[in-house]
Amino acid sequence: MVVAGIDVDGLKAANDTYGHAYGDNLLRTVAHKLQDCCRIKDFALRAGGDEFLLILREVPHRKVAWLKAALNLRLQTVVQRLTPISFSYGIVGGDITQLRSLLLMADQLMYAHKRQREPLIPQNGQLSLFHSATG
Repeated sequence: MVVAGIDVDGLKAANDTYGHAYGDNLLRTVAHKLQDCCRIKDFALRAGGDEFLLILREVPHRKVAWLKAALNLRLQTVVQRLTPISFSYGIVGGDITQLRSLLLMADQLMYAHKRQREPLIPQNGQLSLFHSATG
């Protein structure tokens, strides 16, 4: 399974500049784009505020990099020249029996990406944007 935490960066600035109705519409658009990534057995949820979760069951954990590319492609259409938003990701793969740990790791990775603003490659088992809980 693969779990992804996604944060909409710059939402506050968009709300302040264009109004909350604009920001709400932006969040709805992101939600629809994320749902487009899901099959019937998967989940796309708004975790709160400007954060979303994707839980993709029966996706091998080695597909983590593929998911990042797919999310970038889907969410690119949300980013417009007038809206200075971007997305931070925390994507982790592992076994469904580790769901609680995967959710925590995805959240940590998302915030690490937000701070770094650069996707990292796993090195020596340290947290990075791309990580597999099973090795």
